[in-house]
Amino acid sequence: MTYFLCKMILPRSDFIQTMTDSERNIMKAHGDYLQSLAEVGSIVCHGPVDDPKGGWGLSIFSAKDQTEVERLTAADPIILDDVGATYEILPMKQLRMKGAS
Repeated sequence: MTYFLCKMILPRSDFIQTMTDSERNIMKAHGDYLQSLAEVGSIVCHGPVDDPKGGWGLSIFSAKDQTEVERLTAADPIILDDVGATYEILPMKQLRMKGAS
């Protein structure tokens, strides 16, 4: 398996503070989707980043290749609902974790 750092870039810098009810529902579906991937081992961890320049999301995917990560991120509700969010996908040379040999 290879690990990939995925940065979900929100459509506007104040998105978290100014979400509409519809966008809030999409964000909930997005979080639920990522958690479902974590439950089956496709994601190691995920969560929001509180960047002073504007929030964004971080996920570490575990996949056989970048094509698989692209397929999984394309199925994310925040992408499917076309609110303007995008993903940057970056392969990691290695990932070290607590308890790993």
